[in-house]
Amino acid sequence: MEQILEKKEAISDSFSKDYFFGQKDRYAKNLELVEEYCSKQGKILEVGSMPFHFTLLLKESGYDIIGIDKNPSRESKFIKANNLEIKRCNIETDKLPLNDKSFGRVLFMETFEHLYQNPIFALREINRVMKKGGLLILTTPNAYSLKRIVHFLLGKGLGENPYDEFDKLNWVGHLGHIREYSKIELKFFLKKTGFRIEKVIFEYYGHKRFEKNRIISLCLSIFYFLSPPFRSHIIIIAKKEEEK
Repeated sequence: MEQILEKKEAISDSFSKDYFFGQKDRYAKNLELVEEYCSKQGKILEVGSMPFHFTLLLKESGYDIIGIDKNPSRESKFIKANNLEIKRCNIETDKLPLNDKSFGRVLFMETFEHLYQNPIFALREINRVMKKGGLLILTTPNAYSLKRIVHFLLGKGLGENPYDEFDKLNWVGHLGHIREYSKIELKFFLKKTGFRIEKVIFEYYGHKRFEKNRIISLCLSIFYFLSPPFRSHIIIIAKKEEEK
């Protein structure tokens, strides 16, 4: 992955570089998901593409990928340099600029937790552009992860620091994690917007801060192996329901 990004000038600034190296494990797992559930025949829609690293990784891996972003001009140089197909759309307020039933696979990765206006509208629009029997791959942080539970018990709230997450609008261009969800909540959203749950996976991408402490890292690995629902992220594979 690093070779692809370096070759294509993907790491264009300090934010992009730090984000990529902090998300490598997640990118690797998401690539595995795409390889398992998606074909290189036919277009794939990626909803919520910023900072476009994964869009590039998919393109360089041979997938025909179209990205959706609220404001692609934030990374216009990067998009142009790598010839990425990105469409501008605020997915909570605007209809996707795409035809009905035009995609067999849609990726909705690390985006749902950023939505604050109308996530129901976003999911219904995704459903609209999906083909009959199409698959949605949704990934998002787990509100009931071990980290979140510890934060709650220490009086630090259930999610990230709210000031920092709102402040991202000022320097990134979109809000941070406004709301993180449990498995039950996510399944309810999807069922109400026309999807049938096929599979739920709990995934753990590691705590970078504990990498140098082998004892803590080993204990965490054992805990997550024995207790999957407390891992850091939730992955849901959902199929578009048959129309009645």
